[in-house]
Amino acid sequence: MKYQLTVFLVVAGTCFTLPQGQPDPVFALIEASGFNNEASQQDLLESMKPARIPQTVDCLLNTPGITCDPRIGSLRRVIETLSRNNYKCDSCPLELRFFIVYVQQAMKAIPEYCIKLEKGLKLRPLCSV
Repeated sequence: MKYQLTVFLVVAGTCFTLPQGQPDPVFALIEASGFNNEASQQDLLESMKPARIPQTVDCLLNTPGITCDPRIGSLRRVIETLSRNNYKCDSCPLELRFFIVYVQQAMKAIPEYCIKLEKGLKLRPLCSV
């Protein structure tokens, strides 16, 4: 999994422009959030493991009383941007598309938390797709 995310972030920099020359909003957020270094990549993969999904979702929803990684707000913005783009990035390389599917599948691993996240962030359908 670490390899997949590393490939995703390395390859992403080479193809994240839309036909009009506008930077891809997902990649722009990844860069701005600092998710483009190995330690952050590993943390992101860890937060998507089934055992960590409940805490990750609670953090994404700003649930009081939970200790969260300070970068969770950035991850929330990336997920919201993916939702606005229908969880797709047609101009992105295959590796990035695989990563997006990985995130979707990780969130679907625990349906009640997937639904909680979908409703809490008012995302496009994620859990039933």
